[in-house]
Amino acid sequence: MKTTKLKLNTPCPCCEGQLHPQALSCISCGTEIKGPIATNPLMKLSDDMLHFLMVFIHCGGKISDMEKALGVSYPTVKAKLSELQKLVAVTESETLNKQYENNIDVMNILAEMEAGNVDYATALSKIKQLKK
Repeated sequence: MKTTKLKLNTPCPCCEGQLHPQALSCISCGTEIKGPIATNPLMKLSDDMLHFLMVFIHCGGKISDMEKALGVSYPTVKAKLSELQKLVAVTESETLNKQYENNIDVMNILAEMEAGNVDYATALSKIKQLKK
């Protein structure tokens, strides 16, 4: 049976929402690690925008070379660059990093509770503090 590889920019098949990676597995031994996985805005680019970024890098950022490589006009290249800039904005990356850190903290608190180191009320209080 042939399987297709999912991409990080694949939308949820049920609601079209954004999917977040939650597991990694080793190709050699099959070990799986589950939990929130840090991503960055580049991982979520569409195939088209990823191709555009690769052409941009290959052309050393020279718009005239990009025009030739892509067979499009200067305004088209500038518009795509503007779109790419919005997609990989630093503020989005910072927000994602904060979400990732909060997810790790929540997982650690839940692990403490599971181990019996803290009770439910304390764990809930700690998690609520993270959300502020």
